[in-house]
Amino acid sequence: LSDSRSPIFEYYVKRWAKRNILKSKVFDRVKSRTRSVGESMNKMIHNKKEQVVKKLKTPPFLRAIDKGAFVCGILLLISTEYVMLQKPSYMWLYYTTLLLPMLINRFFLYHKSKFHYFMLDFCYYCQFLGFVFLFLFPYNIKLFKLAFCLVTGPLAVAVVAWRNSLVFHDLDKVTSLFIHMAPPLVFYCYRWYPPVPNLFVSEKDSSLSFSEIMFSPVIFYIYWQVMYVIKTEVLDGMKIQNDRQLMTSLRWLSEIKPHGFYKYLTRKGIRIPPRVLLPGLQLIYTIVTLLPSKLVYEYQEAHGLYLGLIFAAATWYGASFYFEVFSENYSIRLKKHLEASSSSNKSDGEKKAGNKYYPTFSSFLNFMWFFGVFLIIFSLLLYLLVF
Repeated sequence: LSDSRSPIFEYYVKRWAKRNILKSKVFDRVKSRTRSVGESMNKMIHNKKEQVVKKLKTPPFLRAIDKGAFVCGILLLISTEYVMLQKPSYMWLYYTTLLLPMLINRFFLYHKSKFHYFMLDFCYYCQFLGFVFLFLFPYNIKLFKLAFCLVTGPLAVAVVAWRNSLVFHDLDKVTSLFIHMAPPLVFYCYRWYPPVPNLFVSEKDSSLSFSEIMFSPVIFYIYWQVMYVIKTEVLDGMKIQNDRQLMTSLRWLSEIKPHGFYKYLTRKGIRIPPRVLLPGLQLIYTIVTLLPSKLVYEYQEAHGLYLGLIFAAATWYGASFYFEVFSENYSIRLKKHLEASSSSNKSDGEKKAGNKYYPTFSSFLNFMWFFGVFLIIFSLLLYLLVF
């Protein structure tokens, strides 16, 4: 019986083997062809991508982008004027709607360039303080006075100090000017055109005392400065020290574009650590720029003239940029972009080795931990000094 079954068994074994061998050959052919098709598709996509990137870097496209940005800048100026003149009680909403996308865009652009520590500066702290007032305690007069002094004083004068310029086609310059100029405009509208009638009727609410100008605002400024130094010099000190491309305000004002007074002391042979000198200078600047707060808080004409002069300075800086820098360097910049797009001698490794720096999950967790501690102490100060 076993001998009679043996040929049948061998027959089916051979059929099974041939079938599997045939399947394996067909699978290998399909796999090989699929791989070749995939490689050709990837190569075609890569070539198309390079063509698009090169086209985006050509002068006609760059000119179109700059023209579009210029138009958007003009429209932004016109819309701001319209809201202030026709709907001043909605200025805070207009400001919030524009600020959030600007900050998100700036964060990713700055992070790629390793400039994201600039977003811990005092001007962003003022945006946060303004948001706390506008969205959490919009009718707290003490908090309004605190935010008003910091926004109208150090933040507004920073337009002049940092030479923020009204350059319509440059999103980075427009964002910088908006961050420094929009909050003072919001608090101007809130002070003289409040959303609730008779919000500043009483004599106490419609005036500022010396302590309201110099005590709470200075305390909140010192708190920011301490937290900034802890973050950049202690918690992330080794990280920043090991990576010279990571930029902070202290490094910028001491190494890249040294502060005038810092350079003067250095020439005289006086060596004061930047982490001591520069915060001290900024504290003096903050105290000095807080002095006009009483005048502009109590007199609308003085307030309008004050903001008008600051905006005039920004316009002057923008005109200087257009007539002294832009007109001479624009063609050169387009030529550099054209040369960069047409050059093909760079390897893929060289193209990828740039100055880009992307956020990591660990850095996000570290920042959230720091921000949590910041919020706790901030809330405590708010409770003690405002409520």
